[in-house]
Amino acid sequence: MSSKWFISEIKDYKEISLGYREEQFLQMIANNEWSEFANDIDFYSAYDIYRELNGGEGHKGKARKLAPGEMYPIGADDSISYKDVHKRVKRLETLDLIEPVDIEPGKQKQKSKRKIIKYTVTSRGLFQCCLYFQWSRGCPTKIPLMLLYKDNVIYQTLLYQYFQEETVREILSIFLYDVFLHYLRKCCEGILEILDYARWLEVKTQDRIKDIDDLIKKELKNLIYEIVLESSNEVHKDKFPNRVLRDDKQLCKLVDDLTREVNQGFQRLFH
Repeated sequence: MSSKWFISEIKDYKEISLGYREEQFLQMIANNEWSEFANDIDFYSAYDIYRELNGGEGHKGKARKLAPGEMYPIGADDSISYKDVHKRVKRLETLDLIEPVDIEPGKQKQKSKRKIIKYTVTSRGLFQCCLYFQWSRGCPTKIPLMLLYKDNVIYQTLLYQYFQEETVREILSIFLYDVFLHYLRKCCEGILEILDYARWLEVKTQDRIKDIDDLIKKELKNLIYEIVLESSNEVHKDKFPNRVLRDDKQLCKLVDDLTREVNQGFQRLFH
């Protein structure tokens, strides 16, 4: 399947630099329904983030700096002021990584006359989440984003046109987050490079569709190789979902195509 159907979604994407707080808030909003401080509503507001980072209480003082090798502070040391939270949330909105979501009347528990703005992640935000492989692997979520947003164009294009949902679930169930996270990150990094190069050449993004398809195909080869390696890993091999993989028609077709390509390559090389 060509990447043409999601080009309109990504054609204006550019590399974005976020601070660790903004990365953290983006992930929190993307995983919004798992908040214990979100007032029983499946979406985060800046105030919900503020309360969660402060243990449901008020600001306890200036947040400490990160220790060497630390991705973000945890627990009582994660204190942050509401002003700082609001500023960073608004930047995420300005960058089109999140957007306000309409809440049905009566579902908001408001204690003030001020309207509470709830947010949801955008496709651009999910694309950005895929880029934060190192951050994501250190903060595994109850439901990985690739399952929570399985119908989104990003994951449909990069993942579910090649794997059935059950296959993804089974592989994730034995804690192999990294094989998919690494694949998604490499795809997104490569796509950004292709888009930047297209802008430099002043050509239409549509003219780079083949480059994007080739990039995804290349990273898929690496992904399949990693899955094969993990299937023989002493830790995973007894519970590896071999049957599920064998029954995945999309995956079998992909493997057949890759095997045929490798065999043809060997024939050209040695004959």
